[in-house]
Amino acid sequence: MRWIKWLSRILIGGVCVWAGLVLYGYHLTQQRSIPPVAIVGRNQRAVTARRHRLITQAAYPHTLARGHNPAYAQALIQADQYTAQQAIGLVCIPAAKIILPIFPGTSDFALLNGVGTYWRNQRLGQGNYVVAAHNLSGQKALLNPMTAVKPGQHIYLTDFVHLATYTAVSNRVVTDRHSELLAVPGPHQPAEVTLFRCVGGIGTPWREVLQGRLTSEQWLNQAAPALLRQMRLTVNGTVTAYQVSRSRSATPLARWGLTNYQNITHQWGWAVGVLIAAWLIDVFGTLRQRRAPVSH
Repeated sequence: MRWIKWLSRILIGGVCVWAGLVLYGYHLTQQRSIPPVAIVGRNQRAVTARRHRLITQAAYPHTLARGHNPAYAQALIQADQYTAQQAIGLVCIPAAKIILPIFPGTSDFALLNGVGTYWRNQRLGQGNYVVAAHNLSGQKALLNPMTAVKPGQHIYLTDFVHLATYTAVSNRVVTDRHSELLAVPGPHQPAEVTLFRCVGGIGTPWREVLQGRLTSEQWLNQAAPALLRQMRLTVNGTVTAYQVSRSRSATPLARWGLTNYQNITHQWGWAVGVLIAAWLIDVFGTLRQRRAPVSH
């Protein structure tokens, strides 16, 4: 009957569209970084006051669990709004193609949207500036690509007023017992930056730790234009405004794709996978029967 054929075609088309959205959502979760939407400050004083307020309000549990892909998809959906409201800086590692917002504290949203500051009282260019991010298995996002960073390469951090340049000195995997890596350097030692993430499955004791030493610090509005472009930053006047490219995750299509990817990987993924597999087997079986030679 013709209506059955048309109905089957409509169903097949719907499944293909839905599968495409799921794949698009998966593609977005594979992006190496989540570009912030906009950070705007009237002047340096306003930017500094905003940063201090956010740091005071943030939570610092110091307990980092493994990030899950469904949670990351949900974080991507809300990335633009969260970044615009909560980001206090940016970290850029050109060698690993990392450009991530810095958030105060170590909440799940902070560690899934960028990097979070580990200590409440840490200051850029002073002591040991420690930031962390969740580990996402099989992903090329957040700090996962920093495995490629080698000693001598640059690490740039900004708090939207200052720009600190660090030079990588070590990148290694250690156990979580090496708490000395989070310690503040001595009075006659250069300031440091420490970036770390978990390595392995849930409950893993292993951490990848990238450390760098401060080599220079300057006002952000005095930074080289090429570096600002690389960090996707626009500085107007005396650090009065910051604008970076809009994330594709904010578009309706991207939100739809991420939502479908989140659902299939978390809520009913196995059931949908079994149904699709059964449907494909049925389709291929029907096609084989049609192509089979008729015996006389």
